[in-house]
Parts: sequence; C-alpha cells; structure tokens
Amino acid sequence: MIFQRCNEKDTWTINIGEESPIVTSGILARNLKGSVHLTVTLILVLVLSLGLSVCDGCPPPTKEPVTLIEKCQQLAHNGTSEVCSKCPGFSGNAATIETPTQDVKQQKRVKDVRLPGDVKPRIYFVTLMPMFFTDDPKDFTYTGRVEIWICCDKPTDKIILHAKHLVVEPASVEVIRFNDDSATQLLWKMSYDEEREFLILELTTNLTYGVEYSVVMSFSAVLDNSLQGLYYTSYSKGNDTMYMVTTHFQGTHARRAFPCFDEPAIKSQFSIILIRPSHMMSISNMPHSENLFDNFTQDGMVFVKDEFQLTPIMSTYLLAFVVCERSDFLTSKTRGDVLHMPDLTVQDNYYSNKTMRSSAESFILPFL
Repeated sequence: MIFQRCNEKDTWTINIGEESPIVTSGILARNLKGSVHLTVTLILVLVLSLGLSVCDGCPPPTKEPVTLIEKCQQLAHNGTSEVCSKCPGFSGNAATIETPTQDVKQQKRVKDVRLPGDVKPRIYFVTLMPMFFTDDPKDFTYTGRVEIWICCDKPTDKIILHAKHLVVEPASVEVIRFNDDSATQLLWKMSYDEEREFLILELTTNLTYGVEYSVVMSFSAVLDNSLQGLYYTSYSKGNDTMYMVTTHFQGTHARRAFPCFDEPAIKSQFSIILIRPSHMMSISNMPHSENLFDNFTQDGMVFVKDEFQLTPIMSTYLLAFVVCERSDFLTSKTRGDVLHMPDLTVQDNYYSNKTMRSSAESFILPFL
C-alpha cells in the first residue's frame, strides 16, 4: 500500500495491491468500485497506524531539526561520543559539531606531585651568573651550576627533584658517591616530567641507605620579568631605564632558578655564589664570605664572584638575592643588609627598613 499525493490540487491517491486506486478530493474520498466514503483524516490515521512508508513527495515532519541539532550540541558539550542519529543529514560523532560554547576538554588533574622522599639534600652549592646587559630585555639570560650533597633515606634507583623552565646540560650531570676516590658515574639517563615539574635522574644501581652522594649539573634559562623565580625588574634613572635582578621563591618558585628539592618541608643549607659585573653589587641572605676570587673578563666586561656565607638550615623559598647597580642603591647595616635607593625620602627609607626588619623577625626566623 502506498500513499501518494497527485499533481492535482488537494487530490490524494491510495494504491492497495492490484485493486483500483482510491481517489480523494477535498475532505471526502470515494471508492471507484464501491460507495465507501472516508475522510482524509481517517485515511491518514489508518496509514500511520499501519506503519506505511511515506514517499519522497510527502510533506516532511513538522518538527524543526534545530532542536535536534541543539541536542547534539549538548551531547558534544558534555564530552560524550554518542551520535544523535535523529539529526537530519548528520553522521559521525556528535562531539565534532561546531558550537559557540567554550573548549570542552576537561583538564586532567595532576596527581602525586609530591617528591618521593627517598633522598634528602644537606647542602646546596649554587653559582648563578645573570646576563642582563643587552639593549633588549628579551635577550636577558642566565647560566648556573648546582652541586647538591644528598643523603639516601631509602634505597632507590632514581633521584627526583624539581626544575621548571631550565635547560639542563645532559653532559654536565653527575651522580657520584660522596668521597668516592674512583668518582664512578651512577647516572644512567635523565628525563623530565613537565606536568609535575620533575627532573628525573635514573641510575645504574640503587643508592645505599645512609650513604651520601653528590649531584652536579649545569643549566641555563631565559631571564624574564615574570616576578617568579629569578627575574629582572626595571626602574627609571633620569631618562634611562635601568635593570636589576632579584628573586621571588615563595611558595614553589625556587625550581625556576636552579634544580632543587622545592618543597617547604625539605630544608637544607645553601652556599651561594653570584657572578656580577665589577660596577654592580650583590646581596643575599648571608654576609659575604672572606673568600676572594680572581676577576675575569668576558665580552669586554670585568666580572666578579661574590661568595656568601653558609645559611642556616632552611626551606628553598626563603632563599633570596639581588644583583643591581652599585651607585643606585645603598645597604643599611642597622639590622643586616637592607637595600634601598638613596634618592628616597627619609620617611620612605625608614618604612622600607622597618618593613624588611619586621618581615625578617616575624616571618623568616621562626622557620629557620
């Protein structure tokens, strides 16, 4: 049985098997062989109830497809791969529909961000040389070297520490047993876990419980103005823009300056060497040591090494240092080295020094 609309206006035809067609005009329908009269409405109900197929010439469903598309868009927004088969003309994954909604990719939460605690640092020997003397700050960089004396608290064949935005030179990395005359290299390979900001040193053998080891590596990085880790900042001097280098390691930004075990609970001592041009100055947590180093020349500029005394046992985020123009800053010896600009008013200098001393007394000292 086929239900068709003929070309004549308001005329419908029903073919039932080989029998003569039933022709309807207007509301009434007449059987050409009989006297049965049906309304068009009853015929439509009969056709639909019997599950008869509608031909291409019949009117399409009245339901607007836009609602189906919106359903598909909702499925895509929820991240499901379900296909809305009712959507006209669509085949494939509903998630591929372009929608004006935001990116629906769910951010995977990184777990296990804590260090394993198999080894603990005792002393860091950190050397940093910031290079911020070019005309364009985009070219500012720094290089460094770190030696860490560690103690094994649990046998392990990996040393995991933090590093972020640092380029570690693979050939410079050494892991050797402390006071080992043979200086046997224990490093097998090095890798990064960027999500957890881990620098992973895989070893050729397990470290021995209670034994101390030395981890050495050289690195470099871009010196930016992100206000995190080791960064540059600027100030005005007349019509000139002047630059200086300083640090902000709280809460976990020491890893941006040098490879370290950058968790507040992991405390150690620090020996710092800052390499600066001879016309500049540097300060750190501790006073300068009495060790003297020979000056050296690089790219026509004379450099000086400033070594600072060994710090008390403390967390990495408490470490700090500055490299700046000697003529632009003064240090107050009233209560340690407090850096300030000489052209500040007396009141400004007073509050600057008072704030620094208050911070040291109320914040830093209790955590040492």
